[in-house]
Amino acid sequence: MNEKRLDEVLNEYRAQCAPPLPGSFAQDVFREVRLRSTQPKIGWLADLISTGLRPTTLAASFLLALAVGATLPVLARDSNPDSNPELAIISLNLNVFSSTSAEIPSGLLSRRP
Repeated sequence: MNEKRLDEVLNEYRAQCAPPLPGSFAQDVFREVRLRSTQPKIGWLADLISTGLRPTTLAASFLLALAVGATLPVLARDSNPDSNPELAIISLNLNVFSSTSAEIPSGLLSRRP
């Protein structure tokens, strides 16, 4: 459609008056408002659950969990074979539960001369 003809058609519609509303328009609007306000609201959680229970969503979620579960241990694996376990014990303060720990009273007593 060319633009000149479109402008003519739009001008014709603009010149026409809007059709009158039916006499029951206000009652129909109020009835629709009343009906919609009395309907139970399902909410976003129910929509999420109903979407999540579809077989394709369940399959995609399972495959994603499987892929993440398979790749994270490989990525988190220590790549340094010369790692020092004593360094990990010291940095994580794992010796706090040992009998020679300085933080507990028995450790303080064992360090006394």
